[in-house]
Amino acid sequence: MNFLAIVQARMGSTRLPGKVLSEINKKPMLEYLIERLSLIENLKNSILIATSDLSADDPIELFCKEKQISYYRGDEQNVLNRFYEATKNSKADYIIRLTGDNPLVSPWELKHLMKEIVNEKYDYLSNRYSLPLGMGAEIFTVSALSESVKYGKKESHKEHVTTYILENPSKFKIKEYKNPLNENYRLTVDTVEDFQVVSKIIKNFNGKWPLLSTQEITEYLQNNPSIIRINEEVHQKKV
Repeated sequence: MNFLAIVQARMGSTRLPGKVLSEINKKPMLEYLIERLSLIENLKNSILIATSDLSADDPIELFCKEKQISYYRGDEQNVLNRFYEATKNSKADYIIRLTGDNPLVSPWELKHLMKEIVNEKYDYLSNRYSLPLGMGAEIFTVSALSESVKYGKKESHKEHVTTYILENPSKFKIKEYKNPLNENYRLTVDTVEDFQVVSKIIKNFNGKWPLLSTQEITEYLQNNPSIIRINEEVHQKKV
C-alpha cells in the first residue's frame, strides 16, 4: 500500500503571517516537519506540500524547489479540492494529512497509524486527540477523499478536508483515538506565543533533532512549567 503525506501550508495566517517559513535556528519551521516525516522510510519520497495559487504563497513554492520537495498549488479556499488534485499524479492508496504549523508531529505514532489503517481496513484513522495538540495526524483513503469531493458541498467540507468523512460514519469505517488523560499541551503554532513554545523545545533538543520522542517533549514541559505558561491563554479557533 502506498502513502502520500500532504502538508497544507500557506503564508496568510491571520494571527501569525508567514509562520510556516519562520525560522528557528536559521531553519524554516516547515523544514523541521519535513525532517520528522523523512524518518519514516516509505515516506521519504512521498511528501508533498499543498499551498494556494496566491502570489503571497510564492515563497513556499521557492522553498520546495530549493529543498527538492514536491508541491501542488491550488484554490486557497477549497482545500479539499486542492488535496484531491494533488493526489492525481500519485499512486497513493492513503493520504496522510498534516499542516505546516505542526513541526513536532510524532513520526513513531504516525508509523503506528499507517500500519493500523492498512491492517484494520479503516477509511479514516486519527490520533489528533490522543496526543498534545500539534503532534497528531489524520490518515484516510484516496477513495474516501474522492467521495468527499463528489458529495461534500458545504463550505466546511471544502475548508477542512475531512469533515464530510467524519459527518458520515455510516459510509466510512472511522476510528479516532481519544485520550482524555493526555496532558493539555498546546504544540501547534498559531500565534507568537505558540512559536515561542515550539522554538524553545526545538532549541533545547537541537542536538537530538529530529529523533525526539513524545515522551521527551512532555517530560521537558513537565519540568519547565514556565514554558507551558507562555501560551496557556491561547485558544484554538473553532472549526
